[in-house]
Amino acid sequence: MTIEVEDGTGLDDAVSYVAADDATDYFAARGIEAWAEEGEASQEAALVRATAALDSWLRGRWLGKKATQAQSLAWPRTGVTDEEGYEIADDVVPVQVVQATCEIALVELTERFLQQSVSKDNTVASETVGPISVSYRADAPTIKYYPHIEALLRGLANIGGALIGFTISLTEEEKDELDHQGEFDPFDYEEYFAAIKGY
Repeated sequence: MTIEVEDGTGLDDAVSYVAADDATDYFAARGIEAWAEEGEASQEAALVRATAALDSWLRGRWLGKKATQAQSLAWPRTGVTDEEGYEIADDVVPVQVVQATCEIALVELTERFLQQSVSKDNTVASETVGPISVSYRADAPTIKYYPHIEALLRGLANIGGALIGFTISLTEEEKDELDHQGEFDPFDYEEYFAAIKGY
C-alpha cells in the first residue's frame, strides 16, 4: 500500500502527514523499537489513522486557516506563528505536526488514540461525606491523556480545556453611554470589560 503524504502544497488526496520511512527514522533516533517490529503496511495504516485522529481531535482548534479550501488535511495553514512568535510558512507541515503524527501512530498500533467518552456512573466503590473522598471500582473506565503530544502542538492549536463561545449584549442605554465616551469597539473585549466596569 502506498499512501499519499502531504508535501506542503495542500494536496486534495493526502491521507498522512508522514511517510512510513520518515516515521521509522523518527523512532530509530529515539530508540523506540516497537515501530520497526511492524510491517510497512501496518505502519502506513497507523499513520493514516493517526493523521485522521489528529485532525479530528483538533478540528476547530487549529490556529490560522487551511492554505486552500480543496486540501484534504488541516495542514498546511496560513496565519500561524509558533509559540515563540516565528511565522510558519503556508507551504509546510510543521515538524511538530509531523512528530505528533508519529507519536499518535505509535499509539494507534495497539489502541485507538481518540478514546470514547465513558461515564463512571455506577462505578463508585465507596463514598465518604466528611472530609469528602470517593473511590472507584478497579474496573472503572478511564480516559487516557497524552501530555507529550499536547506539548508538541502547543502554539499551533488551542490545546487543553474546552472551547467556550459567549455572546456579549449591550442595552441601548449602555451603548449610548459608551458612544458618548468616545470611539468604542464592543469586539475589543479588554476595552469592553474596562468600559462596562467603569459604567
